[in-house]
Amino acid sequence: MTAEGNHLRYGLPLARDILERLRRGEQPTGRELADAMCIEQWRLVPGEVAPYLLAGTVAEQAISEVLIAFDPAVGWARTVDRWFVLGNAAPADRPLPSASELMRDVAAWIDRQLGGAGG
Repeated sequence: MTAEGNHLRYGLPLARDILERLRRGEQPTGRELADAMCIEQWRLVPGEVAPYLLAGTVAEQAISEVLIAFDPAVGWARTVDRWFVLGNAAPADRPLPSASELMRDVAAWIDRQLGGAGG
């Protein structure tokens, strides 16, 4: 496994816990979003490593991270490592998945990555 793969795997247990909280209908806390960076020109990219990547610009730097949940109506996204406030979206070349569909697919992917443990 690559260093990036190891980093991703070590972050998955916490990501799974956060995802479970969101799937129960909870929202990010005000503190979590107050500490979040704003991602501009964001878009969802079907991933090869994970179901979706969140790609965009943060502080004029291009980023691409594994997405675990998002709510574009409210304006937040969660990657394996951190929260983002969603700024302006890039023009979409395909419809966005629903938040529940995305979280269902990500939960199944995390379980596969962790060998079916938990969840």
